[in-house]
Amino acid sequence: MDKKLKFSWGSGIFLLYTGFVAMIIFFVFRSTNEKVDLVTKDYYKQELKYQEKLDQIERANALEEKPVWIINNNEITFTFPDDMKSAQGEICFFKPSDKNLDVKIPLTLNPEGIQSVPVSQLAKGAYKVQLSWSEDDLAYFTEGVIYIN
Repeated sequence: MDKKLKFSWGSGIFLLYTGFVAMIIFFVFRSTNEKVDLVTKDYYKQELKYQEKLDQIERANALEEKPVWIINNNEITFTFPDDMKSAQGEICFFKPSDKNLDVKIPLTLNPEGIQSVPVSQLAKGAYKVQLSWSEDDLAYFTEGVIYIN
């Protein structure tokens, strides 16, 4: 006798449902193994201080002469205007792809208003330069993107 394998609607629905469940389990497994970093550990606390940051950015944008940075072969040179040579603050090199490669350096200007940072302190790739400083009890903030080769 010739026996043929019959494929019924019930078998098709069962295979479709089983495949769907297997796919969901696979995606849940993959998502639990994915590395997710927040920008900062105290993200929500920082969010509440965002208006202060906006005021600092606005104040920095209103300056006639702004601090500038230039990437030379071996160093990044930060130059401040003459009226801000006594500024104090921080330079943060924020690497979006890996928080372990972030670098924070205190702002220590020489008498000419210049600070140099060796490129060797930074890994290759893109960085967001975040420059925050204060002068005459006013806080300022500016940022930009650099690429280290």
